[in-house]
Amino acid sequence: MSSILSKVGVKPEMVFHCCDCDDVVTGEQVIAGDYLYIVKANRENPIESVFRCECCHDEYLERFTDD
Repeated sequence: MSSILSKVGVKPEMVFHCCDCDDVVTGEQVIAGDYLYIVKANRENPIESVFRCECCHDEYLERFTDD
């Protein structure tokens, strides 16, 4: 299961790209409460981690979970 990016350490000017749709989520949006899922964490350089937006994550869960 993917983790949700915490607001801790996120700065408003940061930019995150969804790995599925390439939409941009800003640090300001994360701080305001938008969810961004960590698909693959990069511990050495966290900003280089792989992220998925909330919309794509919901679609991902629908495709890969049983009803």
